[in-house]
Amino acid sequence: MENHDVYPLFGTRDALIETGETGKNVNDLRVVVVTDSEEDRESIDRTRLRDRTQ
Repeated sequence: MENHDVYPLFGTRDALIETGETGKNVNDLRVVVVTDSEEDRESIDRTRLRDRTQ
């Protein structure tokens, strides 16, 4: 992730999504995190707050 290259990381975890070429210069990826852990929810809330203040 240091080089902003998650291909090897996701590839080794069978989590890589390859869509092929679209011919467009867009990035429309949305990620939904589903959790029932209070610690995870607090971490997500802190991240959202940090992103809003930057």
